[in-house]
Amino acid sequence: MIAANTIAQLGAPVLRLIASTITDIHSPETQALIEAMQTTLAGTSGVGLAAPQIGVSKRLLIVASRPTARYPNAPLMPPTIMINPCYTALSPHQAKDWEG
Repeated sequence: MIAANTIAQLGAPVLRLIASTITDIHSPETQALIEAMQTTLAGTSGVGLAAPQIGVSKRLLIVASRPTARYPNAPLMPPTIMINPCYTALSPHQAKDWEG
């Protein structure tokens, strides 16, 4: 099992890597990663966590909204696990902003 980890901060090399694709969602390794990420996310006030943030360069993220001190009216949303997510740009325009 992968232990729950501390969260990588801005500047950590793992955050600059191109994460690898998960090929077997049922493998013990993938299931342990999901469990470690859920445990890590539950211990924070964040709404999402990507595998590279705990030092694992894989294409997996978890999103889970809940009320916090910063956002007391946030909706309660059970964890949603996204494996190998991708997106399609809806416009050629780009914007730059800070997240976090």
